[in-house]
Amino acid sequence: MFDPFYNAAGMPLLSLLMIIPAAGALLLLLPMSARAARVLALGTTLLTALFSVPLWHLFNKAASQMQFVERVTWVAVWNLEYSVGIDGISLPLVLLTVLICPVCVLASWGSITSRVRGYYACLLLMESIMLGIFVSLNLILFFFFWEAMLIPMYLLIGMWGSERGRAAAMKFLLFTLGGSIFMLVGIIALYLLGGRTFDIVALSNAGLPHAAQLWLFAAFFLGFAVKVPVVPFHGWQPDAYAEAPTCATIIMAAVLAKMGAYGFIRILFPFFPDAAWTFLEPMLILSVITVLYGAYCALAQQDLKRLIAYSSLSHMGFILLGMATLTKVGIDGSIIQMVSHGVITGGLFLWIAAMEERLKTRMLADFGGLSTAAPVSAVVFTVLALAATGFPGLSAFIGEFLILSGVFQGHYVIGAFAIFGVVLGVAYMSWACYRLILFKPATPYPPSFSDLTLREVVCLAPLLIVIVVVGVQPGILLDFMRSSVDQLVNMMQTADAVISASGVAR
Repeated sequence: MFDPFYNAAGMPLLSLLMIIPAAGALLLLLPMSARAARVLALGTTLLTALFSVPLWHLFNKAASQMQFVERVTWVAVWNLEYSVGIDGISLPLVLLTVLICPVCVLASWGSITSRVRGYYACLLLMESIMLGIFVSLNLILFFFFWEAMLIPMYLLIGMWGSERGRAAAMKFLLFTLGGSIFMLVGIIALYLLGGRTFDIVALSNAGLPHAAQLWLFAAFFLGFAVKVPVVPFHGWQPDAYAEAPTCATIIMAAVLAKMGAYGFIRILFPFFPDAAWTFLEPMLILSVITVLYGAYCALAQQDLKRLIAYSSLSHMGFILLGMATLTKVGIDGSIIQMVSHGVITGGLFLWIAAMEERLKTRMLADFGGLSTAAPVSAVVFTVLALAATGFPGLSAFIGEFLILSGVFQGHYVIGAFAIFGVVLGVAYMSWACYRLILFKPATPYPPSFSDLTLREVVCLAPLLIVIVVVGVQPGILLDFMRSSVDQLVNMMQTADAVISASGVAR
């Protein structure tokens, strides 16, 4: 059934968002030219983005409950439903996904020349699956999409990646499958203990026993931590990011990593609030270790793509750090940072791909002097680098500011280490920018070297616009998130009060 207010157009909007790219992927299985496949993929992603516009305009910012809800009985005997909906937490991630996917199609326009139909079919299938994860209100449906994502991403890395792409794809598959096994065990136990239901909203109010919450929290944490990733579950990330084709790298950094972080807010904290407070300090420590480890490794990189990969690891640590504070300001900052990190990192990987296509190298030593050789490219990288360092007026600044504000509400030592992580971030991005923009190149650029093309500028433009708009006017996201985040924080504070009153040891 469909809510008549939130589906004012009389259409199942969330289902259409998933069906359109999946249908496009099926059409790409038909015989057609490479150019027709590219046009079909771009048209499909743009049509999906168009159908997301009503979500933005019809969304009720004052409501904390799920909106645009669709429910259809799936397997009645097990209380299984096809159930989807969004709130102020999932809406920004849905919009991020539909923004990134057309950019990925355009970015791959000239670089993918073999098995073009299969490549774009995998990309469109990934879009459908990622949207499914962010809108699922049934735990089995969520897990179905969570696992289904592995197939097209494995193919993208292994078949269209570099020479070492297959090894990186296998490592990605093994790590994520390993985490998912624990999650599956947790889902089965949760079904038995939580009233034999898979409904995510109902399970958020199940009130599980404290001891059960501790074990289930650990099971789900492992599944989500691998996907974020969190140190020490990050072993797959640098290789996968470096060896994957541009499209897959952007999707992994901009959207896929957010799936793990989204799991913390949507499932881990609401389902197991007692355990979240019990494991608060370990989560904060793991988060700040991830921040510092990623930043420290980024300092040592000579491969520009690996530098941004480790930078992404550090920034995902910041996102988890804000969530782990269990404060409104920290969670607000984390959600903004998820969107900000998605567009900034996506833009950086796009820029690297454009330079690699021209020079056939990603090594910092082979660059330099871009301020004169390619001024537009130099300006774009400088803006992206400043955004990545949290420069005021750009999107990452407000995210980092809110996260650190949440951390300093009682966790001063962790906050001090986190600030040191910010300093390291400024160091490696400033050094990279200095080497790329100002240093004279070790050897002259080839005659064929050119500045960014119109297609590349069109790819980067929407990302740069989001970086500036969110940085100048963060309320454009905060207004949508406010009610849903307030509801989550109130739930966590109630659980904290109950634990304190009962005297349960943490």
